[in-house]
Amino acid sequence: FDNQTGPRITVEVPSGFLSPEFEEVSKIVIPKPFLCGSLVSVTRPRFTVLGFPVLLRNPKYHRNALLFNFGFVLAPGVSSEPY
Repeated sequence: FDNQTGPRITVEVPSGFLSPEFEEVSKIVIPKPFLCGSLVSVTRPRFTVLGFPVLLRNPKYHRNALLFNFGFVLAPGVSSEPY
């Protein structure tokens, strides 16, 4: 989440892969603070997003916290257990 532009993808490989469905999965990709520290996933027909949201609280950040999600996008049918 960018304070000026709102929700956005800053790194995406391959380029353009998640962008078309981003609105549908954005609540999981950019989760609320209560989900931080938990493994979250959402499955769509073309992929599964597996993420681990992180919240770092510190007054040096604009909103007193840095919230990001470290995640993987998996092909349909791929087990998420190893990740």
